[in-house]
Amino acid sequence: MLDCPHLHQFIHELKPGFPIPSVTCLRTRLLVHEYGFCLLFLVKKLNTASNLTVSADGWSDRLKRGILGITVVFPDGAKHLLRAIDLGAADHTAEEIAKRIVEVLDSYKIKPRVAMLVTDNASAMAKARALVVASEGLQHVIPFR
Repeated sequence: MLDCPHLHQFIHELKPGFPIPSVTCLRTRLLVHEYGFCLLFLVKKLNTASNLTVSADGWSDRLKRGILGITVVFPDGAKHLLRAIDLGAADHTAEEIAKRIVEVLDSYKIKPRVAMLVTDNASAMAKARALVVASEGLQHVIPFR
């Protein structure tokens, strides 16, 4: 993408003289720095928030490789992706999904501040939702579909 002459022309028209970063700089310095900045912002916001709504949804491609997306919605309506988990060809069982959701909540230390867990009503997700809200430290969470 950074080698595209059309991108160079576009950037030059927006801001002449702007130095376009190299692929190495973008991959190693800029993206890592931006990721760290965004993660720090998210953790600070999570540490001061309460009544969080967590949602989880899964998708599979034609080869049955799965992705599990876990997001959080703050009381002010802001939404953030907590984690996108590549389940690969692993079993997409309710137990595995519930385990991954709890791991994410533990990693951000937000279990006491989660008020609601939302999933769709696919059988594995519905069962995972029930397993999560029965987990230690999450019995106060309202399950919602």
